[in-house]
Amino acid sequence: MVLWLILIAFIVLLVILVVVSFKVRRPDQLLLIEKHGKIQPYLKRWYVSKSVLALPATMKTISTEVKTQAQGKIGVVIKLSVSFYPDPHRAENLVRIGGWTSEAVDKVAEELSGTVQGLVGELVETLEITQVSREKLAQLLREHLGELAHNFGVTVTSVVVSEAEAADKKIADAIRQQEEAHIQEATEKANQQSRIATEKLKLKADDEIAHLKHQMEMEHLKLKEIEELKAAELERKLLEKETEKKRLSLELEKEEVELLSKHPELIMLTPQLTRLVEASQQLKSARTIVTFSPEIYNGLPKILQSLLEAIQPAKTAQKD
Repeated sequence: MVLWLILIAFIVLLVILVVVSFKVRRPDQLLLIEKHGKIQPYLKRWYVSKSVLALPATMKTISTEVKTQAQGKIGVVIKLSVSFYPDPHRAENLVRIGGWTSEAVDKVAEELSGTVQGLVGELVETLEITQVSREKLAQLLREHLGELAHNFGVTVTSVVVSEAEAADKKIADAIRQQEEAHIQEATEKANQQSRIATEKLKLKADDEIAHLKHQMEMEHLKLKEIEELKAAELERKLLEKETEKKRLSLELEKEEVELLSKHPELIMLTPQLTRLVEASQQLKSARTIVTFSPEIYNGLPKILQSLLEAIQPAKTAQKD
């Protein structure tokens, strides 16, 4: 019975030791372990607290105020904040500065704050008082802290300079007024450049519109010229047809003249034939019989032959 009690007590003690020694890694923790003399991240879910160092992996921000001097021994007050987080890939640097303790990140933050203060002092001393501005100083700090922070085993995510001005209020007000004047001048230059650019665009648009109008006018003139050429061509063809018609009429008259010159008796016959035709058209009951010999009929002009051929069927139809 005693053995069973001892066994149960041993098991309970072992369970307590396991529960106390083994812990579960949280997502916001950075676990470090030493293997073969090197410190490296521990990535397993369960770990033993005695052999693994658990550090907070969340973002940490340090805020500080630096009083230094710019060129000319002019006092300057700088207020800034730096945000960082532990870098798993540089854990050895982190432990070397912060130690193998759960407060290593806080110690690194203190050391980094002192380094930032010294760096700000060095940077401001190289600048004139008119060059000390939040934007310029923040840019310089980002450039230097990007590599410097790796020596502390952390990664800097942001640098914010909330204040950077002369300690003397009169000097600070003068610089502020100068900066405002500079901003107004820059704004006016920007507005002037904008107006010039707008005017240039307007002139360019007007030139393009004028060019397009000129092209349209040229196209209109070309179309009008084509229409005039077509009209002239049509008129020329009409004149040619009229000339051809007159030529044919002249040739016909010439043939008639030649025929009359060859057969003078037709000169006397033509008026009589005309009167007979007129009489036959006016008197429906009149009967006119005109007989031509083949020689005379063939010698008549084609117009008279056509007229006689037209009259003869009409007379024959009335008779029937």
